[in-house]
Amino acid sequence: MPTTPERPPGVPAEASWISNDDGWELATRDLEGRRQGSVLRWRANGTKQSDYAHQDDRIHGPFRRWHESGETAREGVAVAGKVDGWDRCYRSSGKTSERPFPRDVGHAVRRADHLYKEGVTVRCRYFLNDDTECAISGEPVPVRPPGPAPDDELTWCPGLEAWCSELSDGTGIERSWSREGKLIKSSECVEGKRHGKTVLFRDDRLRKSHRAFDHPGFAVAAIVRIEGRFSEGNLVGWDFFDAREARVSLPPGLAKQTAGRRGAKRRGVGTMPA
Repeated sequence: MPTTPERPPGVPAEASWISNDDGWELATRDLEGRRQGSVLRWRANGTKQSDYAHQDDRIHGPFRRWHESGETAREGVAVAGKVDGWDRCYRSSGKTSERPFPRDVGHAVRRADHLYKEGVTVRCRYFLNDDTECAISGEPVPVRPPGPAPDDELTWCPGLEAWCSELSDGTGIERSWSREGKLIKSSECVEGKRHGKTVLFRDDRLRKSHRAFDHPGFAVAAIVRIEGRFSEGNLVGWDFFDAREARVSLPPGLAKQTAGRRGAKRRGVGTMPA
């Protein structure tokens, strides 16, 4: 039968030793033994580890974890056992048993913010020690473009070398800006599907390296803007315009290539709070 170790200083007398977790827990339980309200945990050495709000034995409400140093390791909110809203992870300044960062996050990254909606990751942001925003590698991102509104949710996408707006519920106008702050793409979306107008603006630097901005219609030098019409994710048609806003007709062979051109959206799957 496992024995209870000596209680370290700082651990309340009401806390119970949980041998399976190798730590101490202080929780209020109902008549059915389910945890309700704040559940506090300490490591075996007495350092505070976590505080999770519970409802009927499920994580529900704000949660926070700490490094052994006392620095915050992770904080966020869960709804019915799933993370909902911003989940922020922090790197420790010293040794820690906490592992808030995935392996692909650069060592220079001090804070990682993940926005969840019903347990699904819809946006990620990363920051250095001085709160400079950076890519997942730790490389500082370009200055935010001046075009978007201050409250627009932008993410720097290093693979595209562009700023991209994020639609947490998949409905609205999804836009992309170049490193220089030029609007290069705008798409009306409903529930994650293209629906309405999609506009592409010519950017010869990006179209050479990224297919997302290399519409076949831009092979015609006079074309500077392309407008597409979509219905529930299905392409209806494309229109092509020059710098004077005049319509441009494509050669027959090129017109055939553009007929099947369409966009796609992806969503990443998030994780439960540890």
